[in-house]
Amino acid sequence: MALVFEGDNCRLYFGTYGADKKERYQIRYYDHKGKRVTKFVSKKHHKNALAYAKEVDQQLNQASRIDNATLTLGGVMKKFIAELEQRVENYRNDVKYGDKLSPATFKKTQVHLKHILFADIKSTQPSALAQMEITSITPSKVVQFQQDLKKRIAPVTVNAVVNCLGRAMSFFVMEEIIMTNPCREVRPLQEDEPQQGYTPTMEEVVKVANSFDVDQAPEDRWKYVLVKLCAETGVRISEALALQWKAIRNDVISIERAVVQGEVGKTKTAGSTRKLKISPSLASAFKQLRLQSMRTDFVFANAEGNLLSASDVLKQVLRPACKRAGVRDFGWHGLRRAWVTNQFKRGIREDHVQTLAGHAPGSKVTRAIYNKVREEDVLRDDYVVELPS
Repeated sequence: MALVFEGDNCRLYFGTYGADKKERYQIRYYDHKGKRVTKFVSKKHHKNALAYAKEVDQQLNQASRIDNATLTLGGVMKKFIAELEQRVENYRNDVKYGDKLSPATFKKTQVHLKHILFADIKSTQPSALAQMEITSITPSKVVQFQQDLKKRIAPVTVNAVVNCLGRAMSFFVMEEIIMTNPCREVRPLQEDEPQQGYTPTMEEVVKVANSFDVDQAPEDRWKYVLVKLCAETGVRISEALALQWKAIRNDVISIERAVVQGEVGKTKTAGSTRKLKISPSLASAFKQLRLQSMRTDFVFANAEGNLLSASDVLKQVLRPACKRAGVRDFGWHGLRRAWVTNQFKRGIREDHVQTLAGHAPGSKVTRAIYNKVREEDVLRDDYVVELPS
């Protein structure tokens, strides 16, 4: 299928379609109600398909300016969603040009769109906002929508939903459906300070790792290797779960992918793609695990060979290990913070810690968020200041 023409409102393709494998022209566009239309060019217009597509594009262009007041938000939102789906395709095909959107981000956006379009996230009843004519949506109505959401969900989620609505409105401005974005004048809600989980000491991390008895329970070897990998390298759990056997070469592993929302894709940032040297004991543990693992591309997978999620391994691996070790419960991110904190305590150069952690050079996040100073760390005699008498 080849793109022959791309206008402001429609596209013309030429390719082989149908069970008869016949070459045809196909035209795609959105009608004045925002409904997607895909149809074959009739025999009448087949010889002059390009001219026909240009004529349709011009007619749609004129129609879009006649009367947008009858368009509801719910109706035109289909066009925005189609644009997002195209960006996801660009991401999956790794196109050189064009906007991209990761499948994981799209999944989160779909949840936000449900809050916008439906009376309740589990309902199929359209929301009051979705039924409004798009040109009648004003900043005050967005504020009312914001306050209604606040009664049901946390402020941080409300802000994410309103931001999603704002991006959609910006898209409609560019499409000339509306003149201005009503979300621009709306202030975000005050969010609670995010609460980080517990950051364990290295002594506690060792206890957790040693709580696995792989000799008595060899089926738990993968759990031990997963904890050891995260504890010794500081990799994100999303990166660990996307690790493939081909990325392990003796004592060096390549972090190239991440799994989020069940989708394997690129790492969090370009700087997150990196190589890490691992300990001899971890390299040996990988080799032992490889001998008993099923035939799958991924190191960590369930009995069916499918990828695990971060929440799965938190419940199945880390929390039970904390309980066995008798240490305070912590999460995978706590393990990563413990690794960064320990690297700084060992005197490792900050730029090297940033590179190893997959942070951008010069990032303030590494110290501000990940490096944890404990109360007992500063209760030291050599820190005491005493004025001479």
